[in-house]
Amino acid sequence: MKILFAPYNIASMPAITAKALNQLGHEAVCIDFAKHPYKESNQFVIDIDCDQASKNVLKIVYYKLKFLFVLIKLLLWCDVVHWTWRSILPFGFDLYLVKWFRKPRFIEWVGSDIRIPEVTKIESPWYWEAYNSGYEYKHIESYRQSKATQQVFSKLGFVPILTPEMQLFVLPDLFPTIHPIFYRCFEKERYLISENKPFSSTKIRILHSPSAKFAKGSNYILPVIDELSKLYQIEFVVQNKVPRHEVLKAMQECDIYIDQIVLGSYASAAIEAMAFGKPVVAYIMPRVFEKGIPTDCPIINANPSNLKDKLIELIENKEFRDRKGKEGRIYVEKYHDATNESKKLIEIYSLN
Repeated sequence: MKILFAPYNIASMPAITAKALNQLGHEAVCIDFAKHPYKESNQFVIDIDCDQASKNVLKIVYYKLKFLFVLIKLLLWCDVVHWTWRSILPFGFDLYLVKWFRKPRFIEWVGSDIRIPEVTKIESPWYWEAYNSGYEYKHIESYRQSKATQQVFSKLGFVPILTPEMQLFVLPDLFPTIHPIFYRCFEKERYLISENKPFSSTKIRILHSPSAKFAKGSNYILPVIDELSKLYQIEFVVQNKVPRHEVLKAMQECDIYIDQIVLGSYASAAIEAMAFGKPVVAYIMPRVFEKGIPTDCPIINANPSNLKDKLIELIENKEFRDRKGKEGRIYVEKYHDATNESKKLIEIYSLN
């Protein structure tokens, strides 16, 4: 089977999935409209390299035309289209083009593309506070925007493939069929665990690598760390806007990884930290568990109201940290293995 992922390599998942599918004997490529150092890349990714922050209109037009040319070429080649995010071209022309080629087409939303603030705020008032005070994605997250996006994909015959969190935001009257899936992030050959601590320090090293500070709850996390630093030997490392390989290296060297404490679920960063055998702290909403997050998820479920107590338990109890780290590694091998989840994708593609 020939699979096309487009138009973004969001959270590196399309690139990792394409690689796994090729290893399974299929052919898969990923178009990435906007290359970024945060993302994983490989020989199956076609980078368009568009600088979306550029104010040069001619440059943007050039890159969109380049994307259109590559898209048409690959639509002629592929058997299945797996879309991530929204449309790239004006008036959704790229989506209409996919329909015109009459290929089985799937949509995987992963976050702000369809997140509905009124839904998330029910179980995360801290998200609502962030949303109204500096939240980085406020301009693209709203019920109106989510509904408009979903209506377009429904009209054009795309079938959703969604992680548990994203199922909360789908409008059921638009999509009678939804295929559940987990994030495809874990590659066993890449996440090796060393028995020896890779640095010499008696301090507990805590890592936080927010891609967006308000969205991840950094404004809540930093004051708590300041308090704990007066009581314990802590080395707190914050990484923001650094290349992906540096973040992965820092994960290998930390004792505790804090992901996000306001959004209400977990994604690739938490999975990668667990893959290295690190205990992970994040906030997961109850309804996300109801939508399919396994009950054996070992993430330490924390929010701004209890983060301090949760961290104290981890700092004071090495045995607890080690156990959670080992459970995390087992968990990602079981639920987030790129190869296993890619096999499920093939089954989903074959149904349509």
